[in-house]
Amino acid sequence: MSGGSAARPSAGRRRDPRLRPALWSTAGVLPLPGPPYLEHVERLLTAHGRGPLPDGGGPSPDEAPPKPGQPLWMPGALEGILAVRVTPDDSSPTPPLAAAAIVRACEQPLGTISLHTVADRLADLSGPSDVDRLVRLVRVDSLAGRLRLAELARWLCRSGTRLRQVQSGIALLGSVGGPQDRTLVTTLGLLSVLTRQSVAALRGILPDAEAAVFELARRTSGWGRIHAVHGLQGTTTPRIQDWLLRGGYDSGVIDEELAGIAALSGDLAGALQGDVDDDLLHHAGRLLTALRWGGPAEDLADYPEGGVAIEFYLRSAAEAVPTIEILAVVQTLDRYLKDGAVRNPHLDATASRRLSWLTAELLSRPVWPGVAEGALACRDIDAFCLAVQPAARAGIDVRPAVLGRLEKDALEPFLWDRLLRRATPEQIALTVTLAERVLVGRRPDADVSPEAGESERLGECLVTILGRLHGRPGRGWPLVAAALGHPGVRVRRSALRLLHAWPADDRPASVRTLVERLRWTEADPELRALFAGL
Repeated sequence: MSGGSAARPSAGRRRDPRLRPALWSTAGVLPLPGPPYLEHVERLLTAHGRGPLPDGGGPSPDEAPPKPGQPLWMPGALEGILAVRVTPDDSSPTPPLAAAAIVRACEQPLGTISLHTVADRLADLSGPSDVDRLVRLVRVDSLAGRLRLAELARWLCRSGTRLRQVQSGIALLGSVGGPQDRTLVTTLGLLSVLTRQSVAALRGILPDAEAAVFELARRTSGWGRIHAVHGLQGTTTPRIQDWLLRGGYDSGVIDEELAGIAALSGDLAGALQGDVDDDLLHHAGRLLTALRWGGPAEDLADYPEGGVAIEFYLRSAAEAVPTIEILAVVQTLDRYLKDGAVRNPHLDATASRRLSWLTAELLSRPVWPGVAEGALACRDIDAFCLAVQPAARAGIDVRPAVLGRLEKDALEPFLWDRLLRRATPEQIALTVTLAERVLVGRRPDADVSPEAGESERLGECLVTILGRLHGRPGRGWPLVAAALGHPGVRVRRSALRLLHAWPADDRPASVRTLVERLRWTEADPELRALFAGL
C-alpha cells in the first residue's frame, strides 16, 4: 500500500469521539485531599432548605477551630473586610506563580499532576485581592486552552477543598464560563465566604444577571447578603427596589453596611412620597437612623435626596400611631439636624430649619412620656433596651427600671453602660455591688457551665464595667478576678490594664496570689508580660 493511500482513514473507520474524553476533559483526575466545598454546601442545603444557610454556611470545611480566647469572626466577615476595606497588595509573588501554573496546565490535556499543582499554588493565595489579581494575570488564547481553562475552573468549583481554590475557580469561571454554570455558581455563592466571587461570576456568564444576583441576595445573610446587595446597586427594577427598602438591607451585621445602597437604589425618598404603610415606615426609620450614623459605608452626606426622605418620613410619622420606635428615630434625626447637618452638602440652612421645625413639633406632643413608660414596662428585653435611650431623652429617670431589669437580664452590656454613663460616685458603687451579685456567679470557671453564648456576653459586660473603674482603686475586685479568669483575651486584657492603673497599695491582698497562679497558664504573650509586670 502506498503512503498516500494510508494518510486519510475512511469515514467508516473514524473513531467515535464519545469513546474517549475530550481534549479539555478532567476525567480521571484524582480528588484533592479533604471534603470539597460543594459537598459541604449541598449537605447544608439538604438539612436546612434553600437558604439562607445558618451562620452563612460556616465553619468552612478547611477552617481551623479557633484557639482559646481567639476572637471569632462572623462567617465571611474577614473576607469582606479584606475585599472592601483593605488596599490590595500587588507585590506578592503568589498570584503570578499560580497564574503560570494555570496557563501551563491549559497547554496540554488536563491531568492529576497539573491540576493538583494548580490547586497547591491556589491554596497559597492570601486573600480575595490575590484571587482578583490571579484572574487578571491568566491569559489563554487558543480555543482548546480556553475550553481547558473552563473545565479547570469547574473542577476547582466542584472538587476544591481549600477556600482560595474554590474562590479562584468561581472567579475564573466568570471569565470563561457560560449560562450553564449558573446553578453551580449560585450554589457555592450561598456560602458567605464565596458570595463576592459568585456575584461577579454571575455578571460574567449571564447576559442579564440581575435576576440571578437578586435570587442569591434573598438566599444569603450576613456578609453574603452584603456582597450580594452590592451587586444590585443601581437597580431600576421595582420589585428589587421594594425588597431593598423593606428589609433587603438587613444582613444581620449592622444596618449601616447597606443602608446607603438601599436608600439610593431603592429610591427611599420616592417611596416615602407614596402610600406609606407601617412596614415601610418601620424600615425607613431604620435606614434613616443608619444613614445618620454612617460609619463603614455611606451616610446622609452621601445621599442627595436625604432631606426629602427625612421630611416625608416625619410627615408620615406624624400621622402614624405613636410608638417608641418612631420616637427614637425622630429624636435621632432631631440631634442630627442640630449637630451634623452643617456638614451635609445636600442640606442648606433653609431646609435644615424646616426639618428642625418638623421634628420639634413632633417631639413636643404630650403623648411621648406615656409611650416611653409603656415601653419600659415591656417584658421583651429587646423592646426594653430600645426604649431606654428615647425614654431618658423624653425626661424619664430610667435608672430604677434598668436596675430592676438587670436583676433578671444581667447579661446586657448596653444596660450596664447606661447605668454607669455620667453616674455619680454613689450610683457607681450601687451598680458595682449589683454586678458583683448578679454577674460573678456566671463567670466561666463557676460550677455551673454557662449557656451557649453566655460567656461572650458576660465578657462584654465585664469589659463595660471595668472600663469605668480606672479612677476607683480597689472597687469591684470580684469583677476583676472574674475577668482575669475569662477565656476572652480582650476581657483578661481589660482586667490587667485596670490592675496596672491601680496603685499597688490600693490593690486587694488577694491580687498577688491570683496573678501568680494565672500567669503560668496564660497563653497570650502580651498578657503574660502584663501578668509579670504586676
